[in-house]
Amino acid sequence: MAEFDACMRKLSSITESDELALASTRHELDILCSKWKAGHRCVDEHMSRCSDRLKQILYNDVVHGTRQVMNELCSPGRMQNDYLRLAPCFKSLFVEGGKCSQKYKSMIQWSKASTDITEAANVEEGLRRTCCTFNEYVHCYYVHMPELCGEEGRDFFRTYTEKMSGPLIHEHCASYTFDSTCSSQAAAAPHRWAAASCLSFIAAATFV
Repeated sequence: MAEFDACMRKLSSITESDELALASTRHELDILCSKWKAGHRCVDEHMSRCSDRLKQILYNDVVHGTRQVMNELCSPGRMQNDYLRLAPCFKSLFVEGGKCSQKYKSMIQWSKASTDITEAANVEEGLRRTCCTFNEYVHCYYVHMPELCGEEGRDFFRTYTEKMSGPLIHEHCASYTFDSTCSSQAAAAPHRWAAASCLSFIAAATFV
């Protein structure tokens, strides 16, 4: 478990620097991608050595979208070009004083705290809090994106987050929605272990 936590910390370290977590230049994106790939390899190597086949399958299912998006974002092409063109506008929502800066800080703080979730009794609460803070962050983005970044910015962000966090939101966060159940207990849902293990992985990769 200590080795897995070390891998998670490598990914979470991306969010400790605003220049990386909110990469808005090609140089910043190159550095972020290098760190993300190193953390990604660390997790994969640990999973292949220390987890049974079922856990590997569940984990890969949860992070499939994240891997796909990050591979596209870190490779020359249309998605990377579109991101870099829109990134300064995205960043303006997060920096101090930005309309979503507090939601961003809350999500980052909780994604860091979630690396310490090791006891089964805390998994459900960890999943609930992460799903709720993530949904609040996305909701803020959807509300304010059009006025600052236009419809193109909103469409790009929607596609980006749907691909990257789709399994987490639609499967593991289905019981915790922004406007209803974030203060209540969820119904039983499958694969809690995989979802909880991936919280920091997805959070670190989503806040590019």
